[in-house]
Amino acid sequence: MSRPLVLGIDLGLSGIRSAVMSVDGDVLAVSSRYAVPTAHAPGRAEQDPRDWLDGLAKSVAEVLTGVSPDLIAAIGISALGPAPVLVDENLQPLAPALLFSLDTRAEEQRCRLRDQLGLSDAQLNHDHAIPKLMWWAEQDPDWWLCVDQVMDATGFLVSSLTGTATMDRITVEDYQLAGATSPVRTPEPVEPTAVVGTLTRDWSERLGLPAETPVLAGIYDSYADTAAAGALEDGQACLVLGSTLVIAAVSTRIPEDLDGLLTAPHLGSGRLVGGWTTSGGTALAWARRLLADSDSPLQLDARAQALVPGDGGLIFLPYLAGERSPVHDPHATGAIVGLTHESTPEQVYRAVLDGVVLSVRDHVERLARAGIRPPSWNVRGGGAGSPALMQGIADALGSPLHVMEHPSDPGGPCVLALHGLGIDPPVRIQRTYHPDRTTTVRYDRLYDVYVELYPSLRGPMHALRRLNHSDGGNL
Repeated sequence: MSRPLVLGIDLGLSGIRSAVMSVDGDVLAVSSRYAVPTAHAPGRAEQDPRDWLDGLAKSVAEVLTGVSPDLIAAIGISALGPAPVLVDENLQPLAPALLFSLDTRAEEQRCRLRDQLGLSDAQLNHDHAIPKLMWWAEQDPDWWLCVDQVMDATGFLVSSLTGTATMDRITVEDYQLAGATSPVRTPEPVEPTAVVGTLTRDWSERLGLPAETPVLAGIYDSYADTAAAGALEDGQACLVLGSTLVIAAVSTRIPEDLDGLLTAPHLGSGRLVGGWTTSGGTALAWARRLLADSDSPLQLDARAQALVPGDGGLIFLPYLAGERSPVHDPHATGAIVGLTHESTPEQVYRAVLDGVVLSVRDHVERLARAGIRPPSWNVRGGGAGSPALMQGIADALGSPLHVMEHPSDPGGPCVLALHGLGIDPPVRIQRTYHPDRTTTVRYDRLYDVYVELYPSLRGPMHALRRLNHSDGGNL
């Protein structure tokens, strides 16, 4: 008799993909990435939840080609977030979803609430959902009367598949705040690995799966990936290198002074301590577009790897979309410092890569000051496919990087589904990058320059941003 399989569905900033995994942790099939359009404007970043559903249907149809539907024992879902979705009493979306810290239209509400509660920017950062809900409620009070409740992206996908309004216990922390009341209700929180329902008749027919197929509550994509990377117990740590970066160490001891870092619950013991940046892989993609390089990403990667860190005297600050850790500043911007007439495209790309590397280093330095010093790091995400990035991070941290098998596949929600079935899949390492001590010393010197950049440039960054957003062009 054939062994059961699980289906994982992952919604990221760059689109939606699916995977099928065996109970042994083998990835058997992966769909293409179905892009979801993002509406962009200054301070605005939103996606239509109905586009998520279209992408989900296409992704699942592709990944299940040749797979017996009766073998799917559970469906796990992970998604970007916080991305609040307002729904009516029939769980239908009423507005586009605002994409976490990329959408800063609620900054006035966030600052007002922060000051009222006497909080810091780290305690109420620009990811938090409540200021976004306040912004919505203030835009059109009459329209707001149609809103029944709010879910995040993961919960919305689950509720669409099952007909059950859903929010997991981790996501709900971004919808709660001591001393403040959310202007709209959320579903009762449940465990991410809990089965919340089975497929509705419509979705059963649309996906070609049995109606009794169980669907789990799901979780943010970053937490599914940290679990898949094996960061579950005290002392374990991982990097998730996607469009954004996640630098996370598991600790049962939370430092009093987080020094710009964040802490969050997760699927394992203790809490995650580290950071969720706003830009990571998107910075490298931006650099490739800017340089209009005709080579493949791996060819450009190889040319950059032939250079030393800081080659040509260049350094880059990767705050292209503001930053949420360890600097909590939605108005921060990127910067390339050290440009001369002799600067080459390869040196500029190397500088951008080094900026992403040093962002990781900045988080790890702060973890070390808090007494959290993981001996090595497990790695997942599309960035693991860049040897230059991997070697650069290993060198900058002076620590080995263990790249997981199938690091860029949407295996996180599959692992979540396996945990829901009571199965703990093995964590398999595909490759290890060891630090080069000579390059580590060079990164030490480059890091000293890097940490001076933001404090020195914060004022000019904000002034230029005001100029760019002003009607008359006055500072």
